[in-house]
Amino acid sequence: MKSAVSMGTHANIMALQTDFIKLKEDLDRAVDITTLKIIRDTEKFWVLDRLKPTRAAGYQADHSCMEGTRTAVLEHLIDWALKPINPDIPPDNSIATNMYWLYGSPGLGKTSVANSLCDRLHGSRNLGGGFFCRRDDPVLREPRRVLPTLISKLAAMWGPYGKLVAQALKDDPQLNPDSKRGEELLMLLTSVPKPPPRTLVLVIDALDECGDPRTRKPLLSCLLNASSNVPWIKVVITSRPEHDIQTFFEQNSVESRDLGKDDENRDDIMLFSRQRMASIASNRYLPSDWPGEESLKQLVDRSGGLFIFVETVYRYVDDPDPNPLLARVLDGELKEANAELHKLYTIAITSKIGQSIEKFRSLIQAVVVVASYRALPDETLASLMGLEVGTVRSWVDGLSSLLYRDGSENGGVRVRHLSVLDFLTGPACPEEFRVHRPKANEEVGLRCLRMMKKELKFNICELETSSVENARIPNLDKRIQQMISDSLQYSCMHWASHLCAGLEEVTVEVSGLLGELFEGERLLHWVEVLSLMGQVRAGILAMRQVKRYMKV
Repeated sequence: MKSAVSMGTHANIMALQTDFIKLKEDLDRAVDITTLKIIRDTEKFWVLDRLKPTRAAGYQADHSCMEGTRTAVLEHLIDWALKPINPDIPPDNSIATNMYWLYGSPGLGKTSVANSLCDRLHGSRNLGGGFFCRRDDPVLREPRRVLPTLISKLAAMWGPYGKLVAQALKDDPQLNPDSKRGEELLMLLTSVPKPPPRTLVLVIDALDECGDPRTRKPLLSCLLNASSNVPWIKVVITSRPEHDIQTFFEQNSVESRDLGKDDENRDDIMLFSRQRMASIASNRYLPSDWPGEESLKQLVDRSGGLFIFVETVYRYVDDPDPNPLLARVLDGELKEANAELHKLYTIAITSKIGQSIEKFRSLIQAVVVVASYRALPDETLASLMGLEVGTVRSWVDGLSSLLYRDGSENGGVRVRHLSVLDFLTGPACPEEFRVHRPKANEEVGLRCLRMMKKELKFNICELETSSVENARIPNLDKRIQQMISDSLQYSCMHWASHLCAGLEEVTVEVSGLLGELFEGERLLHWVEVLSLMGQVRAGILAMRQVKRYMKV
């Protein structure tokens, strides 16, 4: 009997021991997973905190090519991008086999092709990262932001590379991805112990809208060096055929393709036009074959192969009565593509603004020059330029073929395409509403100073005490939004940049406004607003700008 009890006790102990071992294994596994997660989170913190990638630089799938268009060029790019490199064949250093340049004039749809390419590569898990440049965006036109953004995306795509990047950033607190030394982070690709199972492709769109010849060349050289030394990295770049870009690619024997010479271009334009007009016919209860084959053919002829022409026509004639609008577009002698595009832009503007040319010029010059710092919404533009909000909204709505509200920037108004910006500031634009940048900057700078004179005041946020640090003031951000108008915030930040970029001589009004700002209480009120916004440094830079400009 005693033996049976002992055996039962032993069995229970063994069962408990087995359960304990299992619990310990589960606990160890959980600890390992938690530790691994902490390590990964730490790496992610180092990579993202130090690199500060530009989130808005990525591709947008809804801006891809229309289904059935640009199929040949897309298939060619996909085949090139996914073609494996034979490790048994030594690389020919005289030919850049891992870099590709797609180029063409404005309006051919390069950005749509780049978006489609990114979408396809993302679907096959071959997209290493993308950066879509924009000349009228202060961040997306900055070459120093390209590498940190692409490096962060590659680090996220391939863990072994991410570990090397995080370790390098931890080991060297002075390593700045914005500087030339940031190239060291990209070249860590050559030290990755294990390559990924597939090729990773980097896509940079509209390189010509990023920086200038002096700042673009180091970026191109760095990307060329990386793709030449890392077989599993490829780079696709789209741009206009600017001289510095074309020279670089030709000197390095980079494979290229002129999108304007695509054999299927006219067929694609016809398909694109047909579908766009069919959409209008459906929305406006018109016959399904509207506007007819002859009008479609004329539209394609006038487009000169530019998708932006057809897209602009589509937005312009999408009206309850589109026939007279389309007739106006198709009227007159057929000219070359850019001339037709400029004619279309002129028609779109003159048909919407009526007799209010001076007020419209005031608005459009603000839209053009403030975009260099921050696109402004309707209400801010109206307040800053002394216009009625309803007028601004009506013009932006009516000119939706040329302008749009950027949802990522609180509805800031931007031009739809770089060709619109080129038109508004170039000789093809009628003088009565052409934007002369120096004059436009001077006018906006003056408007900023007038806004500051009108709205700056002591204790603008009505704080209960001045003895508390800004960081400890409850709901400070909410107070700023309620008490400091957006137009005043913009004015306090950028008045000097506009004024010094455009002022040719110090007028009596400018002298008076500057005197009131620097010689009285308004200087303290301006500094107070900058302090509340956490932008005191902007005030220092503004003072230096004005001092340097006055010397000149």
